[in-house]
Amino acid sequence: MKKLLRYLLIIAMLWNVHTTDAQALAERYQNTHAAVAMTVRGETQNADYAEGDVLVTPTASTQLGNLHLGYGGTFRKVVNTDGETSELQTFVHKANVGNDTWDLTVGRDSFREFGSATTTIGFDNYMSGRGVSRCFTGVFVGHQPSHLRLGIASSDTTLSPSHWDSLMGSWSHRFDDHFGFQVHGAATRDHLDKAGLALEWRPIDRVTLLSDIMYSRSESSASLIGNWQATDRLKVFAGAEVTDPSDSSATGKVVVGAEGDLGHGFKAIGAVEQGLSSDGQTIGVLGLKFNGSRSLL
Repeated sequence: MKKLLRYLLIIAMLWNVHTTDAQALAERYQNTHAAVAMTVRGETQNADYAEGDVLVTPTASTQLGNLHLGYGGTFRKVVNTDGETSELQTFVHKANVGNDTWDLTVGRDSFREFGSATTTIGFDNYMSGRGVSRCFTGVFVGHQPSHLRLGIASSDTTLSPSHWDSLMGSWSHRFDDHFGFQVHGAATRDHLDKAGLALEWRPIDRVTLLSDIMYSRSESSASLIGNWQATDRLKVFAGAEVTDPSDSSATGKVVVGAEGDLGHGFKAIGAVEQGLSSDGQTIGVLGLKFNGSRSLL
C-alpha cells in the first residue's frame, strides 16, 4: 500500500507539471511515456438504490533498445446509497518487460482478450464477479506471435512466491476480423480451479456478439452479450447470463438497453433488467459514465 500511495503521489506531482515543462521532458525522453485515465460511473435502480464507482488507470512505459518496459494499474473504489464504501480494489497492478516476441509480467494482470461488448455498469460488474474478468496474480510469460501465455499464480490473489500454488495458461486466436476465441485455465496440484471459453463474432462492422462460458469449483456460468452501434452516438445492447452454483439452484438475468454518447467523455445509459429466478425482480436502470485521460509525459 505504501508503494501504491507513493506512486499515486508521483502521479499527482506530474499532473501539475506545466505544459512547457512536460514538452521539454518529452523532448529529452522521447521513448518514455506516462498517462493516467479516470472513469467515473454512477447508476440508479428503481429510484431506491444507487451505486457509483471510480476507476483510476495509471500507465508508464519506456524503450531501452529492443526492450519495452512498462507499468499498468487499474484501481477502483465503490460507494452506494446504503452508506457502504469499499476498500481500494486492485484489478491490475503489474510491471512488464518484453520485445516483439516475448514478454514477462509480474503482478496482477487481466488476460481477457475480448472486452469491447458491454451493457450496464451493474450487469458488467456482476459478470466480472463471476470470473469473466480473467485476472490472475503471479508471474507470466507471453509469446506475442501465438498469443499464448503461461504462468504461476496465487489462488488467493497474494503477490508472494509462497502463495503461488496454481499453474495457468491462456490462448487466443482471431481467424479474421469477424471471429475469435480465447481459452484459459488454472489448476492447483489437486484439481482444476478455473476454466473458460470466450467467443467473439462480428457479423458486420457495427454488431458484436460475445459469448462466455466459465467454470470454477464453486459455480459455473454462461453469458451472451450483444452490441449494435446503431449510430455514431447510440449503442443498443442486450445481455443474458445463467449461473449454476454447486450448492444451490441456478439463477439468471436478462438486460436490454441503450447507451448514448453525450460528448466530452460523457455517456448516458438506460436499461431494463429482469431476474430469471422464481422471485426475480424487474429493475429499471439509469446510469452515467465519464471517461477522461491525461498524458503526463
